[in-house]
Amino acid sequence: MGFEADTFFVEAGNRPRIGQAFLAIDPVRSPATRCSTKRIETLVATMLPRPGGAAAGARRNALGEQAAREGIEVPQPLLDQLGALGQ
Repeated sequence: MGFEADTFFVEAGNRPRIGQAFLAIDPVRSPATRCSTKRIETLVATMLPRPGGAAAGARRNALGEQAAREGIEVPQPLLDQLGALGQ
């Protein structure tokens, strides 16, 4: 399971061979709903507190909120280029 590997964002730690597969399962349709739900809850509860652990989209959302709060730095040459396009 994913929580058994360390983050992909640093070199240290348990680095699995990188290969990813995503599978969407509707637990309501599963004959083992109780077992599936418990296993998913275990996976999420284990991943979230870990450094770098987050639900899908959490990093993107946090970076968007930070940009909205603090703005973003745009290099002067790019600003000049954009300014020239707007003339």
